[in-house]
Amino acid sequence: MAIAIKDTVIQTEAIIGVKDNLENARSATGGAIQVGRNIHKGDFVDEFMFDEFGQITRRDPNSTAAVTPERLSSLEDVAVKLYFKGDLFVTNTELERYGSSVKSMNKGIGSTIGRNISRWALNKALISVVGAITSQSTLIAGDGTADADVSILNDAVFKLGDQNGDVVAFATPSLVTHKLIGNAIASTADQIAYGAVYNAQVGTLGRKLWTVDNAALGWSDGTNSGNYTLGLVKGAVTIDESEVIKILSDLDIAQENSGYRFKAEGAYTVKVKGFAYNTAQGINPSDSVLADSASWSLIKDIKHGAGVVAKTK
Repeated sequence: MAIAIKDTVIQTEAIIGVKDNLENARSATGGAIQVGRNIHKGDFVDEFMFDEFGQITRRDPNSTAAVTPERLSSLEDVAVKLYFKGDLFVTNTELERYGSSVKSMNKGIGSTIGRNISRWALNKALISVVGAITSQSTLIAGDGTADADVSILNDAVFKLGDQNGDVVAFATPSLVTHKLIGNAIASTADQIAYGAVYNAQVGTLGRKLWTVDNAALGWSDGTNSGNYTLGLVKGAVTIDESEVIKILSDLDIAQENSGYRFKAEGAYTVKVKGFAYNTAQGINPSDSVLADSASWSLIKDIKHGAGVVAKTK
């Protein structure tokens, strides 16, 4: 077949794939993960807001005393921009072996690139939200010595006190989901009638359960290791496309086997609710920097943050 690489087809298919995968994550987490588009210059997005003001107190209608007015104070919220690239080379021979139409070939390349971009973006979001939440010890339930169960999930959500209802979803590794299902099955003598057998339903305190295997949801202290389960509030982390996704191709005949080079470029800005990225940690941070508790500062108080963490074996 005659090979015809269509950048526009590949790019369109990739963008559709990115949108669908991120939208699936938004839906699966009940809106805890938000996605959007905010094309902007620079490496950060700074937002300034006034702290709560205008405290209401008792007034003496007979007093002539002078009063000292409250002063306004501001809070700063900082989101960080993360840049990505993807480089691929495929020979003409490999494309010839694709064994399908040119249209299907272009769509296949685009969908694969799109899937990888969305995975990258979700990975950065999870790393960021784990780094932010674990920077506050009061948001962590458990010390990692116990197995996951509904009880520790309950302990985690009540780290938010009377705002515990803000938690809309749990994000957890498959190992933890497996343990929760096992607990549910073991909790009743009538296994066949129980939802854990029919529908893999487990008790999650009325919250959605998003099972995702990601390194960010694992912890290790050098001796012991285990899992994190995130209890996320709505809008816990926002992933904004902040540079237009570009996918380019070029014929390369300098190799023994000629072929096409594909390059994907773009950027996403990640914002964690209730936490500001510490710009002193640098622009375009690596995963280790994003995961560092020093990279995130609580803006106000824990009840206005992204959520909680259950630390288990």
